[in-house]
Amino acid sequence: MRANPEPPGPPTRPDRLNGLGIMPGDTLIICGAASNVCVHYTRAVANQRDYHIRVVEDGCAGGSIEEHEAAMRQINYLQHGARINCEEALKIINE
Repeated sequence: MRANPEPPGPPTRPDRLNGLGIMPGDTLIICGAASNVCVHYTRAVANQRDYHIRVVEDGCAGGSIEEHEAAMRQINYLQHGARINCEEALKIINE
């Protein structure tokens, strides 16, 4: 459990990523174990904070193929072009 969790709604504290030199407008590459839960909600919060999001589709998995595909469609709906594969992620990282 996190100490002093942020309440629901718009962020009230400065973005924690700013301390790492990552600022709104930068691109975040996201992957994870639960595309339909953790990755989906991480992407939603990052989008609310004005980050460009890229989700590595073959670096994620859902509870089922159908859940994974539904999550990927929702992710791409919010930011067109957000669905990428590992090869595309490596190209972005190496730019």
